[in-house]
Amino acid sequence: MKPKEIFGLTLRFVGLMGILYVVNHLNYTWHRCGSLFVWREPVLPYEQSLWHFIFELILIAIGFYMVFGCPLFMKALFPEKKSDSMMDRLKDKID
Repeated sequence: MKPKEIFGLTLRFVGLMGILYVVNHLNYTWHRCGSLFVWREPVLPYEQSLWHFIFELILIAIGFYMVFGCPLFMKALFPEKKSDSMMDRLKDKID
């Protein structure tokens, strides 16, 4: 396997594990509190505020982005090699 494929597979695995971790925490909160968040300031250690819930939704979105391969991130790290470089095009114009 090429380094690009190994790194992409690793990103997808980390994204999947992140999604499973957050969903597991939301499931625990649901069964413990009866809802996913409380509107008041959390008192008990297993309660979470609305902002914590929104943060977990953002983490799930990042996890899905990682599971789908992080296309922008992968293009930045592993740019595709073009057959025509800038110098080759300039040489063609000069000739």
